[in-house]
Amino acid sequence: KSSFIQNSFNKAYPTMKFLLLRFCLRKYFRVRSPPVKQNSIIYTESIFLLKFNLYSCHRQQIIL
Repeated sequence: KSSFIQNSFNKAYPTMKFLLLRFCLRKYFRVRSPPVKQNSIIYTESIFLLKFNLYSCHRQQIIL
């Protein structure tokens, strides 16, 4: 089961890293960004961060 989690993490990690970087950049430049569909974007990215925290529990097995 841990190998399945590791394989799925390694496949999803580049997209997750990109989304996390985009999320941090959006939080940094929040003053400039227009509030268009901001609630839905924050909602989807909070779900992503929740899943990312679940995956990071297995950090010992995964070389980031």
